[in-house]
This record gives sequence, structure tokens and C-alpha cells, in this order.
Amino acid sequence: MKEKDLHFEDKLWKAADKLRKKIEVHEYKYVVLGLIFLKYISFAFEEKRKEIEEKEAKRYPKALEDKGYYLANGVLYVPEIARWDYIKKNANQPNIGEIIDKAIETLENDSKWVKDKVKTE
Repeated sequence: MKEKDLHFEDKLWKAADKLRKKIEVHEYKYVVLGLIFLKYISFAFEEKRKEIEEKEAKRYPKALEDKGYYLANGVLYVPEIARWDYIKKNANQPNIGEIIDKAIETLENDSKWVKDKVKTE
């Protein structure tokens, strides 16, 4: 792992310590699980995005931003504001809680699109 990544993990740990002071213990797990979920789906999305870019983007340039294309390939499309890189880039902003809430809200709205898409097919 890169030294830069370890530095980021240290920052995350310090942020987690700060959160523990403000959040009740029984609620803390929801914050942590939400972050783990965002990281996981972002990782899966980015892996599929790289694959699409290498194999499909020349033939179908809109594939990188086509929600249906990701769904057809077994991966949820992750809008930019819900991607881990975006969250990581904004981790030091005073409104990071709002940024994370907006990311999860955006994914919830997209999941409604997925459900509707699956029902019609």
C-alpha cells in the first residue's frame, strides 16, 4: 500500500475518533457501515468502469455514463457525488456529513430507478 494511502487512513481514523465523541455508541455503527458501503460500491463501480473503458468505450462512447449498461453488467452505477474519490477529495470539508448524506440519498434515488428498470424488463 502506498504511503499516501496510509496517511489518508490515519486521517480517517482521527475522523472516526471525533465522530465517536459526537455520536452515541449504538448509532456509530450506522455511520461506519455507510462509509464501508460507499467504499465497496465505489470500488466495484470503478473496476467495471475501467473494464468498460478498455473494452467498450471506443465502440460505445456513452457506455461510461450509461446506468443501464452498468446494471446489465451486474454493477450499480455510482454518480460522481457518491463515488469514494469524491468523498475522499472532500473529506476535510466542514460539511462532510452533508456530503456523505447526499451521496447515500443519491444512491437511494438511483436504486428506485433500478427497481423501476427491472420491473419493466
